[in-house]
Amino acid sequence: MRIMGQNSHLFTLKLKKMETYLIGIMSGNTQTGTLQLSDRGLTPITFLQAGDQVVWEITKGALVNVAKIIGIHADQGSLNIFSSGPTSNFDGTTWTGILQSGEKPGTFENYTIVWEDTDGKQHSFDPKIQIQS
Repeated sequence: MRIMGQNSHLFTLKLKKMETYLIGIMSGNTQTGTLQLSDRGLTPITFLQAGDQVVWEITKGALVNVAKIIGIHADQGSLNIFSSGPTSNFDGTTWTGILQSGEKPGTFENYTIVWEDTDGKQHSFDPKIQIQS
Protein backbone atom coordinates (compact mmCIF):
# COMPACT_ATOMS: atom_id res chain seq x y z
CA MET A 1 0.00 0.00 0.00
CA ARG A 2 1.32 3.45 -0.89
CA ILE A 3 0.48 6.64 0.93
CA MET A 4 0.82 9.73 -1.28
CA GLY A 5 0.45 13.24 0.07
CA GLN A 6 0.52 16.66 -1.44
CA ASN A 7 3.67 17.62 -3.34
CA SER A 8 4.17 13.95 -4.34
CA HIS A 9 5.12 12.74 -0.86
CA LEU A 10 4.98 8.96 -1.12
CA PHE A 11 4.82 6.44 1.68
CA THR A 12 4.57 2.66 1.33
CA LEU A 13 3.06 -0.02 3.54
CA LYS A 14 3.48 -3.77 3.24
CA LEU A 15 0.44 -5.56 4.55
CA LYS A 16 0.67 -9.18 5.67
CA LYS A 17 -2.12 -11.51 6.69
CA MET A 18 -4.06 -10.14 9.66
CA GLU A 19 -1.41 -7.63 10.65
CA THR A 20 -1.46 -4.10 12.05
CA TYR A 21 0.71 -1.47 10.35
CA LEU A 22 1.57 1.94 11.68
CA ILE A 23 1.70 5.29 9.89
CA GLY A 24 3.46 7.71 12.21
CA ILE A 25 2.41 11.35 12.06
CA MET A 26 5.74 13.10 12.59
CA SER A 27 4.77 16.77 12.24
CA GLY A 28 2.37 19.17 10.59
CA ASN A 29 2.83 22.34 8.57
CA THR A 30 0.36 24.90 9.91
CA GLN A 31 0.76 27.09 6.81
CA THR A 32 -0.10 24.40 4.22
CA GLY A 33 -1.86 21.71 6.30
CA THR A 34 0.64 19.10 5.08
CA LEU A 35 1.51 16.27 7.47
CA GLN A 36 4.86 14.52 7.55
CA LEU A 37 4.03 10.80 7.63
CA SER A 38 6.26 7.76 8.20
CA ASP A 39 5.80 4.34 6.62
CA ARG A 40 8.19 2.61 9.04
CA GLY A 41 10.24 1.19 6.12
CA LEU A 42 7.66 -1.28 4.85
CA THR A 43 7.35 -2.34 1.17
CA PRO A 44 4.38 -2.22 -1.26
CA ILE A 45 1.33 -4.40 -0.72
CA THR A 46 1.09 -7.47 -2.96
CA PHE A 47 -1.81 -9.30 -1.26
CA LEU A 48 -4.64 -7.73 0.69
CA GLN A 49 -6.20 -9.66 3.56
CA ALA A 50 -9.55 -8.69 5.01
CA GLY A 51 -9.06 -7.68 8.61
CA ASP A 52 -5.60 -6.15 8.21
CA GLN A 53 -5.37 -2.85 10.07
CA VAL A 54 -3.78 0.49 9.30
CA VAL A 55 -3.07 2.66 12.34
CA TRP A 56 -2.29 6.37 12.18
CA GLU A 57 -0.53 7.55 15.35
CA ILE A 58 0.84 10.93 16.35
CA THR A 59 4.47 10.36 17.34
CA LYS A 60 5.99 11.85 20.45
CA GLY A 61 8.81 14.30 19.91
CA ALA A 62 10.02 17.87 19.73
CA LEU A 63 8.92 18.46 16.12
CA VAL A 64 5.35 17.29 16.61
CA ASN A 65 2.91 20.20 16.56
CA VAL A 66 -0.10 17.99 15.84
CA ALA A 67 -2.31 17.86 18.94
CA LYS A 68 -4.92 15.43 17.61
CA ILE A 69 -6.59 14.01 14.56
CA ILE A 70 -10.21 15.15 14.28
CA GLY A 71 -11.20 12.86 11.42
CA ILE A 72 -10.01 10.53 8.67
CA HIS A 73 -12.46 9.90 5.84
CA ALA A 74 -12.67 8.96 2.17
CA ASP A 75 -13.13 11.93 -0.11
CA GLN A 76 -16.53 12.25 -1.78
CA GLY A 77 -16.68 10.01 -4.86
CA SER A 78 -13.55 8.06 -3.86
CA LEU A 79 -13.46 4.32 -3.25
CA ASN A 80 -13.39 3.37 0.44
CA ILE A 81 -10.94 0.47 0.94
CA PHE A 82 -11.82 0.13 4.63
CA SER A 83 -14.53 -2.26 5.84
CA SER A 84 -14.51 -0.50 9.21
CA GLY A 85 -13.32 2.94 10.24
CA PRO A 86 -10.99 4.62 10.42
CA THR A 87 -12.05 5.42 13.97
CA SER A 88 -10.35 7.27 16.82
CA ASN A 89 -9.13 6.26 20.22
CA PHE A 90 -10.45 8.34 23.11
CA ASP A 91 -8.17 11.37 22.64
CA GLY A 92 -7.67 11.54 18.85
CA THR A 93 -3.96 10.65 18.88
CA THR A 94 -4.49 7.21 17.29
CA TRP A 95 -6.88 6.16 14.51
CA THR A 96 -7.47 2.63 13.18
CA GLY A 97 -9.00 1.40 9.92
CA ILE A 98 -9.73 -2.24 9.04
CA LEU A 99 -9.14 -3.10 5.37
CA GLN A 100 -11.59 -4.99 3.21
CA SER A 101 -10.44 -7.57 0.69
CA GLY A 102 -11.07 -7.90 -3.01
CA GLU A 103 -9.66 -4.59 -4.22
CA LYS A 104 -7.70 -4.77 -7.48
CA PRO A 105 -4.05 -3.70 -7.74
CA GLY A 106 -3.81 -0.05 -8.70
CA THR A 107 -6.99 0.79 -6.80
CA PHE A 108 -6.57 3.86 -4.64
CA GLU A 109 -8.55 5.87 -2.15
CA ASN A 110 -8.35 9.63 -1.86
CA TYR A 111 -8.91 10.56 1.75
CA THR A 112 -8.60 13.50 4.08
CA ILE A 113 -7.00 13.76 7.50
CA VAL A 114 -8.44 16.68 9.48
CA TRP A 115 -6.07 17.61 12.28
CA GLU A 116 -5.70 20.17 15.04
CA ASP A 117 -2.42 21.89 15.86
CA THR A 118 -1.13 22.64 19.34
CA ASP A 119 -2.68 26.13 19.11
CA GLY A 120 -6.15 24.64 18.56
CA LYS A 121 -6.42 25.51 14.84
CA GLN A 122 -7.80 22.98 12.35
CA HIS A 123 -6.07 21.91 9.11
CA SER A 124 -6.62 19.24 6.46
CA PHE A 125 -4.26 17.01 4.50
CA ASP A 126 -5.18 14.90 1.46
CA PRO A 127 -3.00 11.77 1.07
CA LYS A 128 -3.86 8.66 -0.99
CA ILE A 129 -3.76 4.98 -0.19
CA GLN A 130 -2.99 2.71 -3.15
CA ILE A 131 -3.02 -1.08 -3.45
CA GLN A 132 0.05 -2.31 -5.31
CA SER A 133 0.31 -5.23 -7.73
